[in-house]
Amino acid sequence: LPRFLKEDFESSLSSNKWAWVGGGTIGTSCGTVISGNAMVFSTGRSRLLETIDLDLTMGTTIQFSVRVGSSGTGCPRPSDNTENVFVQYSANGGVMWTLMATIQYNEFPSLKSYNLSLPNSSKTASTRIRWYQPIASGLNLDVWAIDDVAIDSIASSL
Repeated sequence: LPRFLKEDFESSLSSNKWAWVGGGTIGTSCGTVISGNAMVFSTGRSRLLETIDLDLTMGTTIQFSVRVGSSGTGCPRPSDNTENVFVQYSANGGVMWTLMATIQYNEFPSLKSYNLSLPNSSKTASTRIRWYQPIASGLNLDVWAIDDVAIDSIASSL
């Protein structure tokens, strides 16, 4: 299995990196997050981005930039805490998920970059990471975008 993942969303998604995408498309409809395209979540009522299984036995961090809504871009942000985005991991093929971080609906309408340390319990030979918004009000509501995802390990620098 791959020991790290890097994605800038500048071209089509690769099945060598992503197991599942729901409610998202590559584009700039939420403005530019870092540069060029991002993965924008604006459709459906449940939205997620899930990696394939990764060997994170030597994993260190997850880095990404996200924008939840944005004033003036036609990218309305969520209106209550039922519409938060969760960063989770699974060490059993996606059967059970463990929370790593919550991206609060009201924290920011502008860009925020995250650098999360991988918990020891996520450092397995087969771990998935996902960003998950279980509830959204509908099409083009509660919009968020993610860019420049990097799941790093000691192995990525060898």
